Amino acid sequence: MKLRKTWGLILGATALVALAACGGSSDTAEDTGSDEAATEAEDSATVTAGEDIKIYVITHGDDGVFWSVAQKGAEAAGAALGVTLIYQGANNNAQDQAQMIEAA
Repeated sequence: MKLRKTWGLILGATALVALAACGGSSDTAEDTGSDEAATEAEDSATVTAGEDIKIYVITHGDDGVFWSVAQKGAEAAGAALGVTLIYQGANNNAQDQAQMIEAA
């Protein structure tokens, strides 16, 4: 019973964090084309055997302590999964970050 309650708390906390991360305030409504993007993502998610997988991690942050930990974790996960991980930081420059995302 205690384990069930613990899992319930973990699930609830995870849901709250996810909702908080997705929440945002915007005065204007924009059509983001999320349905079309989701379909394209599903189509491109199919990987054939023997194909090299590259994962780009592009952050807005600088080379601070937090981002060095995030980079090490991403690189460790990439190595564990056997994929190529490319980590790039935009040093708080939104235009550079957008260009990095487009180039990826």
